[in-house]
Parts: sequence; C-alpha cells; structure tokens
Amino acid sequence: MYTGHYPYYNLVDFKSLTKLTNQLKENAPMLTKRHPGTQWTGLGLLLLSAGVMTLTAQSAQATTFTTPLSLANSVTQPHPMASLPGTSTLLDLTTPATKEDPITGQFGTSNWSLQDGTLTIGPGDFANNAVNSSPWNDYRALITKIEITGPVTLNTTANALFANFPKLTQIDGLEKVDTSKTTDMSSLFGYNPNLKSVPGIEYWNTSNVKNISYLFMTTGLAGTLDLSHWDVSSLNRTTLAFARTGTSQFKRLDLSGWNFKSPNTSLALFLQELADIDLDTSDWKNTHNISDMQYMFYYSWVSKVDISSFDMRHLPTSSNGTRKMLSNNENLKEIKLGPNSKLTGTNLTQVPDNNKYTGYWQNVGDGTARQPKGDLVLTTNQLVARYDGIQTPATDTFVWQRHAGEPVTVNYVDQADPSQVIQPTDTLTGAIDDPFTVTPPTIDGYTYRGTQGNGSLTGTFSTTAQDITLLYAKQAQVTVNYLDEAGNVIAPAQKKTGDVGTTYTIDQLAIPGYDYVAGDLQGIFTEAPQTVNLTYRAIPTEGSITVNYLDDEGHTIEAPTTMTGKIGSAYTITPPTISGYTYQSGQLSGTFTATNQSVTLIYQRNVVHGTVTVRYVDEQDHELAEPTTLTGPVNSEYTIEKIAIPGHTFLTGELTGIFTATDKAVTLTYRKEPLAQGTVTVNYQDTAGKSLAPSQTLSGDVATPFTISQLTIDGYTYQHADGPLTGVFTKTPQTVTLIYQATPEPQGQVNVKYQTCDGQTLADDTQLTGTIGESYTITPPTFTNYHFQHASDQLTGTFSVTTPTITLIYQKDAVANGQVTVNYLDLNGQPIAPKATLTGAIDTAYTTTVKQIAGYKYIKTTGAPTGTFTAEAQTVNYYYQQETTDVDQRQLTGQDFTMIVNGPTPTATDFKASAQDKNGQSLPVEVDLTQAQLDQVGTYPVTLRTSDGQTLIVHLHVRAAPDGGDNGDDDNDGGHATEPPVLPTDPAGEPDLVKPDQPGISKTEVPKTMSPIPTSPIETATTERVQAKATQDEVLPATNEQRTRWVAVTGLIGLLGLGLALFKRFKS
Repeated sequence: MYTGHYPYYNLVDFKSLTKLTNQLKENAPMLTKRHPGTQWTGLGLLLLSAGVMTLTAQSAQATTFTTPLSLANSVTQPHPMASLPGTSTLLDLTTPATKEDPITGQFGTSNWSLQDGTLTIGPGDFANNAVNSSPWNDYRALITKIEITGPVTLNTTANALFANFPKLTQIDGLEKVDTSKTTDMSSLFGYNPNLKSVPGIEYWNTSNVKNISYLFMTTGLAGTLDLSHWDVSSLNRTTLAFARTGTSQFKRLDLSGWNFKSPNTSLALFLQELADIDLDTSDWKNTHNISDMQYMFYYSWVSKVDISSFDMRHLPTSSNGTRKMLSNNENLKEIKLGPNSKLTGTNLTQVPDNNKYTGYWQNVGDGTARQPKGDLVLTTNQLVARYDGIQTPATDTFVWQRHAGEPVTVNYVDQADPSQVIQPTDTLTGAIDDPFTVTPPTIDGYTYRGTQGNGSLTGTFSTTAQDITLLYAKQAQVTVNYLDEAGNVIAPAQKKTGDVGTTYTIDQLAIPGYDYVAGDLQGIFTEAPQTVNLTYRAIPTEGSITVNYLDDEGHTIEAPTTMTGKIGSAYTITPPTISGYTYQSGQLSGTFTATNQSVTLIYQRNVVHGTVTVRYVDEQDHELAEPTTLTGPVNSEYTIEKIAIPGHTFLTGELTGIFTATDKAVTLTYRKEPLAQGTVTVNYQDTAGKSLAPSQTLSGDVATPFTISQLTIDGYTYQHADGPLTGVFTKTPQTVTLIYQATPEPQGQVNVKYQTCDGQTLADDTQLTGTIGESYTITPPTFTNYHFQHASDQLTGTFSVTTPTITLIYQKDAVANGQVTVNYLDLNGQPIAPKATLTGAIDTAYTTTVKQIAGYKYIKTTGAPTGTFTAEAQTVNYYYQQETTDVDQRQLTGQDFTMIVNGPTPTATDFKASAQDKNGQSLPVEVDLTQAQLDQVGTYPVTLRTSDGQTLIVHLHVRAAPDGGDNGDDDNDGGHATEPPVLPTDPAGEPDLVKPDQPGISKTEVPKTMSPIPTSPIETATTERVQAKATQDEVLPATNEQRTRWVAVTGLIGLLGLGLALFKRFKS
C-alpha cells in the first residue's frame, strides 16, 4: 500500500464533490495509459470517501490517503502525478479575510501576520510540525508571498511548513532560517506550483537532517537550484524529494559533492519524473552507505546522468537495490559510469534503432558527447553486462550512437555570374541532428554578399544532403606605391580592394625615417585597376654644429670647425689651445638637432711677462741665500725688497727697474758684520767636588758650535757632566763641570749551579763575587729529601779574571710511605661497605670523606679524617646507623625455566631469581621444587622464597628428551617439540605473585590444586609451538602484589570435580 500526499482540496458541498469525481473520470484513461499499473478507480473512490468525511467534519485540513499500489516487500511504488485540470477552482473555495483585517498568530515563539497576500514571519523558534500540512494551511489560497523578517530557528520536525500554497510565488529571508537541529524536512517546499526559486537555502546547516522526502515535489522551480553545499551526512530518506520538480524554465539542479555518511540511506524514488535539466550528481562520496536506489530516476526526463562516483557493488538487483533505477527513462541518452557503477537491474532504456540512432551505446573516449571517439560500441545488454558491479571498468561516458547525417556542401560563386566558381567547394559532415555553422571565408578580390536564395548559414545534419551557396562580388583594385622624393621605392606596395563605385581611403603608412609629403589618399573604386603614388621625404638623421673662434673684440683668431652627430644625441666641445690666447667662454655642450647650429668660443689675448732673478752674495761673491724671481708684464715696474741675512748688512744693488721681454738678473751684495766672542769653561772634578785637573776654556764666535771632550784621568772614570757637552757660544760665558768617579779594583766571579743526579735543577743559580786574587769557599746548601753527593770542581779557589761554573750534585733521599686504613662500620662495629686503604709519602697530606651508603646514615668518625702520612699506620673509622623507612622495598623477581626430563636440578640462577628486603638490601632466594617432577614431562609450579617471607610462583617446563633428527632450529629437538600443558595464569598473562599475608595461603605451602594436570597424552607439535605468556627472555614484574587468579581457577576445577562426584553419588 502507498501512503502519499496529493494536492489538498476543500470539499465543502456535494456539487464540488461531484465536479471532482467527474474530473477523475475524464482524466482516468489518460493517466492509466501513462501508468497502466495504477488502479485509478480505487483512487477515485478513496477520494470520494475522503470528500464525504471532509464534508461531514467541515474540515479544512489536508487529506492523507492510501492507494492500493502493490510492490514486493512493501516497497514504496511510484505513483502517477499527472496534473488534474481545474484544481485551482477547488482551492479557491476558502473564504479569504478582508484586506483591512490582518490575520495574526504565533507559531512557536515566532509571531506572524497575513495581510494582502503576504505572510510575514517574525524572529523566534518554530514549534515542531509533524503533521502533513502547513501551520498556515487554512490560508493557503490567500498567501502569495512569505517574508521572514528575523532569525528563525526550525525545530527538529519541519514537515510541510511552507507546502501547498497554490498562489505562492516568492519566499524572502530564507537565509535567516537556522536548520541546525532539524531532522525532518519532508514536504518542506512541496506542492507550490508557482514558486520559482528558494534563495537563501544554499548554505543551510543540514548536518542533522535525516528525511527530505517530498521536499520539492511538484514545486514550480525555474533557473538553478544549487544544493552542493548541503551536509547530507545524516540523511537516510529521500522519497520523491524532487519528483516532478520544476517548470520548463528549470535548467539545473546541482547536488554535486554530496557525502553520504549515514548507513542505510535510501534514494528510492529520489528523482522520479524529474524534468530534462542539467542534473549534477558528480563526486558523490561514501555511496557504499546508500542501501536503496530503486526507482531513483523512474520516469525521469533527464537526458544525461552521472553515476560515475556511485559505489553500487553492494546493492541487490531486486527490491531495495538497483531495481528499475533507470526504468522508463526514455530520454536518457548520456550516462557517465565509474568502476563501481552497477547497471544490472536498473532497466536501462534500449537505444532505438531508427534513421537517427543505431541501437548502440558508444563511449566518448577523448571526444565529446556530440562527437564521441571511443572504440566501444555496445548494445544496452552489453553495456549492462560490462558494468555489472563485479568488473571494474574505467570511468567513461556512454552516449546513444547516432547515424552519420548526409553532407552539407558549401559552394562559393561570383554573384554576377553564379556559374563561375571562385573557390573550391567545402563539405561539412556530422551525425544526424548535429548542428553546423557555415562561416563565409575571406576571398581575395571578392566581397561576401550573402547566400543564394537567402539560405541560412546554420542548421542540423539530416538524412537529406544539403547545399549552401555563398555569393561573392568581384572587387575593384587600387595599388598604393610608397616613394621618396627621388622616386625610389621605400616600402612594399599595398593593394586595396572594394566594390566598384565605392570610396576608398588610404591610410598614411608610417615609414621609419620618412615623413609623408604628398599623394591622393582618397578616391573611387573603378572597374579599371588604379595606381596611387604616395611621396615621402627622408627625415634627417644627423645634425651639424659650426664652431667659431673669436677674440674678445670679435675678431676671428682660428678657422671655424664643424661637428656632426645623430640627431638627439649629446655633443661636447673641448676648447682647443690657441697660441697667444686663453679660452674665456662659450656653449660647450648641447644636443644635435635637425637644424644646423652655430657655437662661438671667445678667447682673450695673452699678456707677455718678464722675469727678474735676484741673487744674494757677500763681498767675495759667496751666495748667502737662495735666489728669488720676480715676474710681471713687460714694461711694468718692479721693486726688490731687501731680505735680512743674519750677520750681514745690505751693501749695494739695484732695487727697482722695468720688466723686459728678456729675462734680467740683479745681484744684491751684503757685507759681513764683525762677530762677538763667547767662552765655555770646563772643570774636572770627582764626585766629592775635588778638582782632578786644571780647568780649560773654549772660545769662539757667538752662535758657532762648540764640543767638550772627556779628559782621561788616571784612576778615575768619567761619569757625567752638569751641562751639555755640545752647544753654541753665547755672549754670556758658560761653565760645564765633568764629574769623575774613582776606578774600583778588578772583581772576579764564580757561578754555582744546583742539580740532581739526573740533571734536574733544584734551585736557581747563584754567583760569588770578590776582588781578583782573593780566595772563596762554596758551602753546599741543604734541600729537602736530597743530600749533597759531589761537585763538578773544587769548592775553594781564588777569584780571577775568568768566571768558572761549579755544579753541585745532589742525590734523592730514600722515601718511606705511610698508610691510612678507612673502615665503614655500623654501630656494632660490623663492616657495611668495603674498606679503603690510602698510601703516600711520609709527611704528605691525605683526606678521607664520608661515603653515602644506601639504607644507612652517617653518625660519627674516629681517627683523623685528614692529616699527613706518618711512619706508623693510621686508621679512620666512619660509623653509620641503619635507616628506618616507611617505604617497603621488598622485591622478589624470577621467570619460568625450561629443562629436559631428568636434567640437572634447577637453581635460583636458572629461574633468574633475585630479591631485596624492605630496606633494599639483597636477599638469597630459596627454590621450592616439591611440586615438580623432574622425570616427567609437564609444567609445574615452583615457589621462590626469601627469609623475610616473600614468595613468587613461577613455572618449570619439563620437556621430553630429543629422539634424533633436527629441523635446523638450534634446539636439538629432532625437528619436533613436545610442549607440556600450560597451567592457568591470570588474564594479564603473568604468573601469580604471592605475599606472605595473602589470605588462605600459608607462607610455606602451595595449594595442592596447583599440581600438573595433564589428563591426556601429550601431543607433539609439528608446526607451531605453544609457549607460556612469560618466556625466558621476559622477566616477571618486580612487584609484591598478590595474584591468586590461577589458584582460584584450579580451585574451581577441584570444586567442579567434587560436585560431579556428589552428583553421581546422589543419582546412584
């Protein structure tokens, strides 16, 4: 049975009901022909019954009804949605409110009003709407526009909120609607035949929406609807969401990029009877979550479908799968398929075999849908078999293969004489119904005029060959020549063509280096060819500059020169040197131009100078000073200034004169002045001021130099002077005293060295000094740890003029070592750490320190912790007290051990056993093998114990002895491994650890239930070994936690056996 929604009718009287019944009868044959599987008679009766019920209840609510459309497995059957004529008159039966009286109300917390056809909805939160009619259904015939003025939040259920408004043409403010918590949008915009668009819903938050069934069913959309940004991650119901959506102006529906994250999403009937629009379903993701695609495109008129991103492999070909997914889609001419697409069960339409189509599908390949170039040409059945959900062919687009159309022949003829072909014909080819366009080409000497018979330049290929003739008119011709003023060709000639009698215009050609001068630029095309000459003048490329050279009175002093250069380039003039003249001014730089330029450089006549050389000499013509030179214009006067020369007075010389062109020399003579005499008295004294020799007096001209020589005095040596020994005589007498010291008697010296037998220096060298001839004695000094042995020479002697070196040799004393013993003891005097022994040379220092010993703290010291080594042995005792701590450091660790039957008895070392007491001190570990049988294969518990009551259960694995042969695994087991049964362990895979205080377990006993339990012959493992959780390479956790799970398990086994025995006894 199908439960659906049809347009709602207000049936208020029997007349209207009868009219509706008659309409159903009139349309039933047409609808039945379109949908032969529909029982329209039953539908009519149901509508009639519903009408009677509506009449009785005087209700204006929408009608929900059931129609008996059967489908296997109770699957929703698509129902015919053909429009019923005349329904608008039934909808208008609701009595409208007057324009003067607005209708107001509240939906949820949102206030609304209706006036003049506009439903205005204010901000607020909508209530849930779970019924199949709008909250404003009573006013549906009045509403032409909906305006949402403020933020509106839809509730979880928004069923049919804006549905079934036959006159609604516009909804504004949808961008203000918050749909973030909405889960049901079924019929939200359905049954609005005049609603062309729903702007503002493109970016709705639809992440929680599960149901969009009937969303746009029979809504009259136009243009484009873009829902590519919708989040469909929660979507699972889409029944008839876009069934019959749109008008003839509906062009595109964009659903690209939808990501189906919710499992069991149904797309059944999703796009049923959709118009032929541009439908975009590309790049869908997680389509493996889609559980049902049956009837998805049922009776759709779309001409192309993209299911290349669909993963349909999991869908059955029957109900709830691909059943009739593409059934009755007779307009589907293009389908894009991917490797996971599945056509089996879809009822893909057969390609017609007629004069237009071949009956085959062809893949596009690297062509287009209009012009496919693929090599695959398949029947529908072959295409379905290729994309069967099992194979994974490449992604490709398949289109209906069309027959090739008859060619279109394009002719090119002279308009004046159509029999004259002016260009070879062209032939256009294409498939039937392919469009073609003829573009008239440009033909030299001709002008396109149109088509013969005013035929069209566009059309489509058909089964009939077509001819299109293009008419061209012959053109007149004008040849344009480009010449210089001498008649030389300066550019290639050009030709202009046009219709006879029309005006032509020649554009001036830009020719580098030339300017247009003359020529006819306009004229009339004639039948006879014409020639036009355009004259150009060469543009100068170089400019010139004439340089004139004049004196300051305007007289030419040098012939003019000429400079040339490229126009526009810079020039620079370097004034030349002209004898007798000096450059004064002129424009020395500028730019070359097309006009010749003139530049004048002005020079000034040079003035002639004479020179006078002046000499300065004494009366004997000896030069007293460097000559000087005077310079001046010829015939001008000069005056010589006398210079001052020390010790001389000017005598004679010509001090004035006239400069001449010839150099002159003038001599000035000076007379030497008489010189004053100066004296220096030299005294010779000892350090006590005693005169040692007669004084001497030096004399000379003032300002002349003097030098005092040191006088040699027997028994004395010059020391210093109280004045300079050199200087110049002055008018004032000078005195200089030379100081002498008595010469001492001659001294001798002896060097003394101090070395060891091996040449090591013991001390710095010393020197003995004395008067030559006096005796000396060397006394060897004492050095610590060394004694004098011998000298390299005599220890006594006499000082002489030579300096001898005497080395004293010492031998190292025999050194005795001292010893210090350091003990680390508890307060009972018992050692708690190894003692230390220090040794060193007697009298050298030693130092001992307190050692940090775990579990102990330092208390006191006896003996000297620091000191020096002595000949007698010394002892230092450090005493410690054992620390008490609240932290229990007890620890017992071990691991399982595997042995061969009758092998050596395992020890604690074999079980890798170690333990420490509560203070962290090591303890010995005892191995209890009382429950192990070393002569029998099996796994046995072994108890490890310590003296402070710690216990740990490990396992002993006794294996069978090898019986020969080997598999190369280095275990010498003959290629077979016999593994014992494994006792239970706790779920973590670790052996149980037991503390002394564990309830129910004594410190020295292990439960008897822990004995080995092999109850059947042990099997030999040939390919795989079973090992205990803890291997020999894994050390069990170092912890004192009690683990008794395996004890409990074995106990339960014992109790189970006891219970079974009691049961048998009771039964007997």
